[in-house]
Amino acid sequence: MGKEAAVVYMTMDYNQFKRLVGNRDVTIRRKNRIKESIRNFGYILNPIVVNENMEIIDGQGRFEALKDLKLPVYYVIADGAGVKECVAMNINMSNWKVIDYVNSYAELGNENYIRYKKLIEEHEDLTVDEVYGMIKNKIVTNGYGSREIKDGELYFTEDRLSQVSIVAEWLDDHNAVIDAIPGSRRVKRTGIAWVLQNTSTDWKRLGSKLSERYVLIPPVTDTKPDLFLSSLSDVYNHHLSAQKCIYYDTEYKKYLRGQE
Repeated sequence: MGKEAAVVYMTMDYNQFKRLVGNRDVTIRRKNRIKESIRNFGYILNPIVVNENMEIIDGQGRFEALKDLKLPVYYVIADGAGVKECVAMNINMSNWKVIDYVNSYAELGNENYIRYKKLIEEHEDLTVDEVYGMIKNKIVTNGYGSREIKDGELYFTEDRLSQVSIVAEWLDDHNAVIDAIPGSRRVKRTGIAWVLQNTSTDWKRLGSKLSERYVLIPPVTDTKPDLFLSSLSDVYNHHLSAQKCIYYDTEYKKYLRGQE
């Protein structure tokens, strides 16, 4: 016996639909793009998917656009569907960004993600990937952060939030000079964050020397963070006695060996 076709319903009662907690928000740009398409080419029937509670699983953007245009909404009901199904459907439509996963898990009450989101919102110049590197003490994350975040496996304690927040504030204060250094912004920020968290560096001196001598740092690449650390050492060690010099590339290699 073949599988029964889903029943497609139609309504103009927009109030019966609900936003699924944990679903990503619809941006104005996305909604306007859908509305423009409907105006230019008409609405090709593509029912939105809701669960038995009328929470929208797939088609939130289409729903918002149809509501604005006062057009009928066609929908099918998928009993028991939730956030996992919502994510799976969106992977084949408009792919979720990492920040969408952060917002989703945070809204569902996961405290690790709530802390992560808070840090990103308080330090807008830092990207999701840079914040992950700072949290995990990694200069090059190789995409692992995205996988861990998407799988809901992020572990980020309150104590760690306090530690990383201080580093993030230092980066905010020196954002202009960091941006003036050519090359990979991720390695620049996660590299400096690693230095601040793992060496006996005088933070005030590093900021001062960086402002004076950043032009001596060659373009930073994703593949060779140790070269950036070496250049950063030269900047910091300028006019320091031999006993007080810190060689960041050497310290970083020791750190990596300890992680093996």
